[in-house]
Amino acid sequence: MIEMNVLKKYGNEITIIFRPSEQLEVGENLILTDRYTNRGLIVQVIEENLVDLPGILEDVVRKEAISERIKIDNLTSTEANNLASDIANMRLARAKIRKEIRNGEILPWMGWTPSRDVKIEPLPESELMRKLGIGADRPIEIGTTIYSKAPFKVSVSGFQGINSIFGSQGKGKSHVAKSILKGLIDNGAQAIVFDINDEYSALRYLVTGEKSEYYDRIITLEPNPPKDSEYKPLKFTLDYIGLNIMYKILTELLNLPVPSASSFRTNWNIIKGVKDLDPDLVESRLLDEGVTKMEVEAIRKRIELIRNTGIITSDPNEETKIEDLLEEIKQGGARIRVLTLIE
Repeated sequence: MIEMNVLKKYGNEITIIFRPSEQLEVGENLILTDRYTNRGLIVQVIEENLVDLPGILEDVVRKEAISERIKIDNLTSTEANNLASDIANMRLARAKIRKEIRNGEILPWMGWTPSRDVKIEPLPESELMRKLGIGADRPIEIGTTIYSKAPFKVSVSGFQGINSIFGSQGKGKSHVAKSILKGLIDNGAQAIVFDINDEYSALRYLVTGEKSEYYDRIITLEPNPPKDSEYKPLKFTLDYIGLNIMYKILTELLNLPVPSASSFRTNWNIIKGVKDLDPDLVESRLLDEGVTKMEVEAIRKRIELIRNTGIITSDPNEETKIEDLLEEIKQGGARIRVLTLIE
């Protein structure tokens, strides 16, 4: 048990006061157990500071001001000096309330506040993760813990629905994403990655340049790969893409005005019959159908953007089908990597 005391609570933060002889680090987890009830809190230290009291500040300033001018003979005992030093160096720790403990069960914190007379004990990260069941089912190692630098693992089953990784530039978001991806592959999952900067294809190789264990489990696609490239071509027919997806690309991504979008939808069968989505032919066909020049120009401009990516083909033999690619990797839990679709 650590000799500490609760000083105050504000919102979801608790301030703890402790002696300089006690060791407390940012990131460390603590259990605060109320001595009068069978309840407690799990908190995490987020900041450490010295206690700032007016008397202490005045004493420090006085000593600094007169130390070079006046010789001071200290006649107090060693015990008194030690006590004064302890008081001057008392520390504060701000801690965030993470969970509540009730009858040994970890529960969401509902606002309960303990008394100041609590028992404060360290909670090892390994014990906390075990209690919470973190990384218990098909674990993926994505980094290390802040305090003890122990491996931090999460469960594959936790990646359901929409998951987001937040952090400022250079803080390791891409590294975490790649670690998660490799863990998913190792556990037999299939994944599609939209990678604008071509970062993920490097996972197929080790830093030494040799092939990694993921070499044959990662399929890399690009609209127009060089002839000597390991990448596979990524091309779709308009029949495969379909009207609804094309309409969303034009209106939601490329901001096609409503009148032009309506004309595009009405003349979809004519447009998709144009080989390789040739802009000149699309323009000619739409004008023949009575579409206004202004609407045609708006459609043509956006069709040129899509066509210039090289992702459209009229040849079914060149067509990429996602379901076929997923079939290729269903046994190996590989990842499909897709490069930029539209600049």
